[in-house]
Amino acid sequence: MGMNLSLSRWPAYGAACALLAASATSNGLFGASLGNSTLAIAVWVLASLASDVLKSAAPVYLRTAVTERDFITGFAAVVVVAITVVYSGVAAVGFVAQSRDATSSERQANTDAHGRAMTAYKAAQAKLKTLGTARPSGELKADIAGIDALPGIMIGGVPCGGVANGKVTRTHCPQRALLVAELAKSEAIAATQQASISARTTLDSLPAPKKADPQGEAIVAYLALAGVTASVDDLQPILIGIAALLVELGSLLGFALATGGNSQLSIKGDYDSPKTAVQKSKLNQNRVLADISAVSKGARGRPASVSKEETAKRILDTLKAHGGRSDKSVRGLAVLIGGKRGTTYNALTTLVAAGVIARDAGGLVLVS
Repeated sequence: MGMNLSLSRWPAYGAACALLAASATSNGLFGASLGNSTLAIAVWVLASLASDVLKSAAPVYLRTAVTERDFITGFAAVVVVAITVVYSGVAAVGFVAQSRDATSSERQANTDAHGRAMTAYKAAQAKLKTLGTARPSGELKADIAGIDALPGIMIGGVPCGGVANGKVTRTHCPQRALLVAELAKSEAIAATQQASISARTTLDSLPAPKKADPQGEAIVAYLALAGVTASVDDLQPILIGIAALLVELGSLLGFALATGGNSQLSIKGDYDSPKTAVQKSKLNQNRVLADISAVSKGARGRPASVSKEETAKRILDTLKAHGGRSDKSVRGLAVLIGGKRGTTYNALTTLVAAGVIARDAGGLVLVS
């Protein structure tokens, strides 16, 4: 498949296709939300995608209809644009709002989790500083067990369970009390160290915290510099609307802008080799020039109405008289040659397709 499109317009077509894909995605997701069964969802998705294609094609048809004064096609194009833009606009606003909310919520949740982990880590580190140091709990437990095994250490069936009442208890119970206190401190240190390690592990596993809505906060800051007070929540509808307008207006008008002054996008089913393409171009040129020549020879005695061939001849004569170039619009050229705008447009299209003249940034250029 070869497409008869100017290479200089491919970037514009690419951008238009990208915006159409974005709009179609939001339309499809919106359509899917309207169905309550697999079949209904499929129907709505297909209808949503089809409406987006029509939305993009309608402005191109509208421009052609206006140029050729085809009011029925023009009216149909206006109706299609109105309906599809409303539907697609609702879908885009919902899609953008949902996306912004999901992104902001995810960032806020991550920031909150990071804050909790950091608070726990700092608290554990501060507590460790106040606890100081202690011997390992295993060593302390062994010392306590050694005292508990001494004869006469029991008071009421419990080691050092009451007032010291003998030499053994008076000697070893105070020592045992110190060991028990140190054991409690050692266990507290171990638990705090574990809490610190756990908090540090959580921090390392989390992504770096980001602002929930950096765009909104930046705009709020700029507005504050200008003396305007606003909050991020106040700006949400505006930011959502801007993003939706980008997608919808871009997909609506992208192809109309990309096609420029030529709304005829011919797609050929057979690919022509460069040699064959040149031959066909020359053949078309010869045919068009022959038609123009025939009109010129038989112009006398004909009615005053100007045919497309006569209009083409006048266009060529005008270009030759102006050094092979013209920066006139279709309307300006029609006025200059005394023809109708629709006929002038059709004649220009034929001449461009035949390769007799070409369009560039400066206007029309005579090729042969």
